[in-house]
Amino acid sequence: MEGSRPRDLRGSFASLLIWEGQNVLEVAEQLGDTKETCLGTYAGLFAEFDANNRASAEDTIWAARAKVRPQSVLTAEASSKIPKPTRGLEPRTPSLRVKCSTS
Repeated sequence: MEGSRPRDLRGSFASLLIWEGQNVLEVAEQLGDTKETCLGTYAGLFAEFDANNRASAEDTIWAARAKVRPQSVLTAEASSKIPKPTRGLEPRTPSLRVKCSTS
């Protein structure tokens, strides 16, 4: 997206985690922040969060992609059938940690 900055992506990621229902400690860990920094930045989102409106981050991302490019985006169900790479025989657990500069 033109004009987007890494900071914008980081904020969107944090918002999705909050709306998914993750607490401040979990969000801070994913962002590589302290809980104080995370709460200072995203306190308004935590205050607005309503557990009744909880939405999966993955489902929200797929819905947003489908709105932008409905013809070319796989559905979440179809993408779940694509084999995921593994290392040896153990299941692969991807890290969602995002580190960006704040400039």
